[in-house]
Amino acid sequence: MPSDVWGSVQYESGNEIRTMRFNKEGNGGDFGSGGLSQSEYVSHRHFLVYKETVYDPKTDGPTAIVFLKDLSKKGTFVNGKKVGTGNTVQLEHNDKISFLAEISEAEGKVYSPPYTFISAKPEGDLARSSLYELGPKVGEGNFASVYKAKHKKTKTPNLVKISQVFNEQNHYYIVMEYAGGGELFDVVKNRSRFSESEARHVFKQVLGGVKYLHDRGIVHRDLKPENILVSDKASLTIKISDFGLAKMISNNALNTTCGTASYNDLGPPSLLQQVLQGLFSFPSPYWDDVSQEAVDFIEGLLQQDPAQRLTVDQALSHRWMALEDNEGCFTSTPRTDPRPMLQDWLERIMHERSARALQRANTNGSQSSIGSSSSSSGTVQKRPVSAEDDDDIPDRRTTSRPCYHADQ
Repeated sequence: MPSDVWGSVQYESGNEIRTMRFNKEGNGGDFGSGGLSQSEYVSHRHFLVYKETVYDPKTDGPTAIVFLKDLSKKGTFVNGKKVGTGNTVQLEHNDKISFLAEISEAEGKVYSPPYTFISAKPEGDLARSSLYELGPKVGEGNFASVYKAKHKKTKTPNLVKISQVFNEQNHYYIVMEYAGGGELFDVVKNRSRFSESEARHVFKQVLGGVKYLHDRGIVHRDLKPENILVSDKASLTIKISDFGLAKMISNNALNTTCGTASYNDLGPPSLLQQVLQGLFSFPSPYWDDVSQEAVDFIEGLLQQDPAQRLTVDQALSHRWMALEDNEGCFTSTPRTDPRPMLQDWLERIMHERSARALQRANTNGSQSSIGSSSSSSGTVQKRPVSAEDDDDIPDRRTTSRPCYHADQ
């Protein structure tokens, strides 16, 4: 068995003995229903097999342990004993894994042929100190310290790779790919702005990493400049990091809290309201030298309607992504300053809030408070926002803009 394989399952299919090997850490052992006989009793992701390196007090050192987690609705059985949905058991060499195949009146419950787990311990010492040379500290957070370390090759395009996790007696060691350029946030802050070519280069990498995740049913849910690391400042090579809020896509809706709460303090209105109501703009003179293709690309990503919003594949194939340096369509006149439009939106929101406050005060019989509020807010009108009001707001996507090609 290859040295990078830490376990496998053997099963019978069509009078043949087949083997499915596990050769990655963590979720790399998850093969869902791959290789399992398909039936109404087999879930799409029936069980998860994974390996952890933990501290063994008997040997006073690390050891590898393989676990099985039951993800099924109808049940997974190890040596004839039901694990139970959401439960985890340790797998030993030659353990028999089975599942419910069918239920018939004549035979009752019929179980699948067994899937035999074969353990394979990787070569070499499993201790963190034997695989990685610990270097200087490069950062510290609320729960952990980050050190630079040397290892064999670590290579994953546009995603920070987690090489291994060590669960030792006093600490968890998470060995990650090193990105020496720091956060993209700091790079942008120090440089003030990127050229379109540089921005396009970064976007291609970010979208490539997101596509890699989406193709595997993973949603990051906290993409921001602070969570994008720069591995090489000169070439602007980036890596997506921090998967603390990431989720696997399943039949259940992704409705738990995500993102960065402190960003919502940007406003008023809050960043959440800005996103939900599409309160964004391209003010002059800052956007006058930005191509129309780039503006269209950003508008496509910020569409309020998910059905109209660019998917990652559509974003990667957008015409802005195919432009060469200094190509594109540019406005021949300065872009219209949209701040009055935003100010109007903000005033209407404040009008609505004031009107509701007055209505609540009136309902509660707080006449003195109403009088005080009215006298101190003489310009506030009890004017709820209506659908007709939206007719006064120009639609940036349909506004005609003359432009010329960069090489004209």
